[in-house]
Amino acid sequence: MKQNKNNEGITHIIIMLLLGAVALIIVASAGAYYFLKLRGQQYIPTQPVQTYNYASPTPVPISKSDITTDIQKDLNTTTVNPVDSSLNQLDAASKSL
Repeated sequence: MKQNKNNEGITHIIIMLLLGAVALIIVASAGAYYFLKLRGQQYIPTQPVQTYNYASPTPVPISKSDITTDIQKDLNTTTVNPVDSSLNQLDAASKSL
């Protein structure tokens, strides 16, 4: 079957247009990638982060013994400190925010 000369020229043009479109997409995506990469490295000033140093309570073992009766006796003699002072400190800290 004979090909028409006009079809042969159009085929080359379509292939060139498709290759040009693919190349344009690749160049545009590479440019966007590098642009966003460089923009992500820029320092954007924000408000300084405030750090608070609160003393955290250290856990104290209830008993030094493994015997259940000794542990129960130590539990009965343990006094729990009131948490009012800690709550007042937290309340004051939250009001200062």
